[in-house]
Amino acid sequence: GVSAVWYFPQQDEPGAVRKPTYKAFHRSLTTSFGSICMGSLVVAILEILRALVNGLVSDSNNICTCLVRCCLSCIEACIRWFNKYAYAHCAIYGVGFIKAASQTWQLFQREGVMALINEDLSGLGLFVGNLCSSIVSGGAG
Repeated sequence: GVSAVWYFPQQDEPGAVRKPTYKAFHRSLTTSFGSICMGSLVVAILEILRALVNGLVSDSNNICTCLVRCCLSCIEACIRWFNKYAYAHCAIYGVGFIKAASQTWQLFQREGVMALINEDLSGLGLFVGNLCSSIVSGGAG
């Protein structure tokens, strides 16, 4: 939300945006709170399913059990990854979670594998930038 307010300023607010962190925090506790809860509910349901599978077959080590556990873990990781983009869509455009998830899914279908490449490359670039700035700050201080 904070970066989106800075990057996509409103037409009636020329120049610097005042208190973007406060405004983003306020939106997260008011208009976007339901979206945050909905995305968290989806992940919580998957965690409950995984816990049920682990509890029901805790002593069994057969191949079917391992496959079910692996599939649930993969689905949960994909949902968490997808939620990150759906939450960003909610914060930028101010829409509900279901609509944001639908529009995010349409974006992934349109762009295909480029979203995965951008995710990987931007994460590495941000990590290197943060590492360099911390080294420079540590050396200066």
